[in-house]
Amino acid sequence: MFPIVDARMLATAVKQLKISAPEIARKRKPGQFVVLRIHEEGERIPLTIADADAEAGTITLIFQ
Repeated sequence: MFPIVDARMLATAVKQLKISAPEIARKRKPGQFVVLRIHEEGERIPLTIADADAEAGTITLIFQ
């Protein structure tokens, strides 16, 4: 599991998560996505990586 570093509401139903994932932040390429799951048996939700900071080791996800 990757820890959430920051979570904020951008609009009424739009949320932004910044997640600590150093290896993903270093290796990601444009158009790639990650799969989010609330728990091990939860639904798999693919989300596009909106931004990444390889130096800080974080990725940013935005979803509605």
